[in-house]
Amino acid sequence: MAKGYFIADMLAGAPNEEVLRYRDQVMATLTPFDGRFLSRGGAWQQVEGNPIAETAKRRFVMLEFPSVAKARAWYDSPAYQAILPLRLRNMDGSAVIIEGVPD
Repeated sequence: MAKGYFIADMLAGAPNEEVLRYRDQVMATLTPFDGRFLSRGGAWQQVEGNPIAETAKRRFVMLEFPSVAKARAWYDSPAYQAILPLRLRNMDGSAVIIEGVPD
């Protein structure tokens, strides 16, 4: 079975109380769906394409799940939906769920 990945590309503002609450609570939402962080906004380098705007504020986040179904179930879960507005109010960007290469 192929794994599922949640990948977000976000412009982060200055940390505030809502962003800190989101950061502190998101990990607990992953556990029931066997999700884990592969990247949580670490350093990155652009190697192709047109220059990415606002690079200093850009954050890329990658989560891994056992399947696309588990990734979607996490995203739709009441626990994650309860904290998602904290992120959406404070970060612009986009997110996708993609299927990995089958095992």
